[in-house]
Amino acid sequence: MSAHEDERLHRLLRASLATTMDAAASRDLWPDVLAGLDQRPAFSRMDKGLFAALVALGMLLPESILLVMYSL
Repeated sequence: MSAHEDERLHRLLRASLATTMDAAASRDLWPDVLAGLDQRPAFSRMDKGLFAALVALGMLLPESILLVMYSL
């Protein structure tokens, strides 16, 4: 790279970093993080369906249990 290209790259990096460093959050997000940690995670329909499919697969094809355990 030439010195001109290096200088151009430095200017572009400084310009892009300056805009991100100046941007501030509109509010404090830490209380939301703490509230999310206090909540108990809920299982969705997809989670329950996948679990039921794994149980059914294990009952129909017992040798597949080792394959499922290996993939975890």
